[in-house]
Amino acid sequence: MRLARRSAALLVMGMAGALALSACGAGDGDDANGDDDALSIHWLAARSADEGMMQAIQKIADEYKEDHPGFELEIESIPSRPDYLQKVRILAASGELPDWFDADTEPYFEEIVASGATADVGAIYDEIGVTDNFYPIGLDYPKLEDGSIHSMTFQGNIEHFWYNKDLFAQAGVEVPTTLDELLDVSEKLEEAGITPIAMEGADRWPQMRYLSFLPFRESGNDFIEGLKSGDAQMSDPEGIAAATYFQDISQYFQDGWSSGDYATARDLFVSGGAAIYYIGSWELPSFLDEQGELLPQFDRFAMPAAGSDDATLLTDMFAHAGIGTAINVDSDTPAMREWMKYLFSRFADVSLFDFNSLPSMKPTTTEGLSQIKIDLLDELNGVKDFAHVWDVRLDPDTVDVIARESTNLALGQEDPEQFAKLVDEALAQNQ
Repeated sequence: MRLARRSAALLVMGMAGALALSACGAGDGDDANGDDDALSIHWLAARSADEGMMQAIQKIADEYKEDHPGFELEIESIPSRPDYLQKVRILAASGELPDWFDADTEPYFEEIVASGATADVGAIYDEIGVTDNFYPIGLDYPKLEDGSIHSMTFQGNIEHFWYNKDLFAQAGVEVPTTLDELLDVSEKLEEAGITPIAMEGADRWPQMRYLSFLPFRESGNDFIEGLKSGDAQMSDPEGIAAATYFQDISQYFQDGWSSGDYATARDLFVSGGAAIYYIGSWELPSFLDEQGELLPQFDRFAMPAAGSDDATLLTDMFAHAGIGTAINVDSDTPAMREWMKYLFSRFADVSLFDFNSLPSMKPTTTEGLSQIKIDLLDELNGVKDFAHVWDVRLDPDTVDVIARESTNLALGQEDPEQFAKLVDEALAQNQ
């Protein structure tokens, strides 16, 4: 995420003994947050400051400061996931979590919440009157196991296969409707001298998406939840089939993909160097012209079906609200809530209209929006059963094993059975 991008697991630490300390520390702005004009927020963000939703929040903060001269929003951006995780680990251990910090709803974050270190965001939403303004995914995605919400969401992400219509026409292929057809289309693209799929291996979350397609279509989220609970194994027939499909499709990724980063894969596709790119709507600005309309060479298709008796609909796919942002419980003051009320009254419109970023909240109007944005918002609102993100649902150590060994699987250094065995060992060790 990344998670989102961006939907990758965030608070990946094994320092449960330090959790009690995190509940005791004051946020960085604790001394200053006594009234509106003195509110100071230190936000530790696991994303780049130039992302659309980040720019939207900064613009709104600048507006707010005009009437609240003592207000400050300091954003410490650490886009590198390992560096971010190391920073949060240190702060959690010392009881110095900042006012805001980014977090996915993965197991370690639930432990931080259980320690009492974070504010109840769901209750804040209710108090400031914004709960009903969110799309369903904006409220459902950040819910913890007990149904509570302890992180704010800003993005409305829905993931698709984006494709280059010109390259499809050049190869004489149509949009695939099944996962097997996706293999066939990729083979024909390659035969036509076209790189079929742009893929990045540095973040490694896209690999887990490809691993998940077949199980999700065939049984919904049962398989990933079974892996989490211990009721399923990667060596089960469903897991072997998923690993086999990933190995089959990976031969159509560009050369060097396993070490390629996010920007490399995106730029390869946008420049016409590859025909297909699986990515979320957070990347929409890359596919738009200066007027905010979809460039004529690009279009999208949903995760294809597995067969005729799938457990999920084509309208069910990976949809989420991106990386959440938690609030230090010591920073939850009346002044903070007043700022949040203003932020959420403006955010959807500013994000969507000014920065081409789909929000987790409904805009006040869709008048003047390009058709692609209207369509994506309708799709986001229509998702009934969204796919669970593997790298959030599973423990971080197992995620590391899946990411590493799926690369070996793709490169032919192990077969699906060997891959499954290593994943099952990690699951057994870390559950």
